[in-house]
Amino acid sequence: GGTTNSAAYAELASSTFLPTWDVDGNGGVVLLADVSLGTATGADVRITIGTESATVAVSADGITSVRCPFPATAAATLTARIDGRVTAGSGTMSLNHYQIHIEK
Repeated sequence: GGTTNSAAYAELASSTFLPTWDVDGNGGVVLLADVSLGTATGADVRITIGTESATVAVSADGITSVRCPFPATAAATLTARIDGRVTAGSGTMSLNHYQIHIEK
C-alpha cells in the first residue's frame, strides 16, 4: 500500500483482475485494509471499480472493510483503485497491506 498526509484523495494502491464470468453489477469486491493513522485522528479509505465506488471512515488503526459493487456494464478486465485521505488531525495515514476478495 501507500501513504498520504493530504486532505484530498491520493492513490494508495491499485489492482487489476480478470473476471471469469459476465460482470452484471450483482457481484463486487470486498476490500480488507490494514490502515495506520500515525498521528492523524481520522481518515477515509475509498475503493473504486470503474464507475462504482465505496468509502469508509477510519478513526483508529487496524483492519477495516468496505464492499464495492461491480459496474453494471461488462468489462474484460477490472481495476480496483484504493484511495485515502486524512480527515482529522495532522499526520500521515498509510495502507500497510490489503486484500481484495472478489464476489460473484
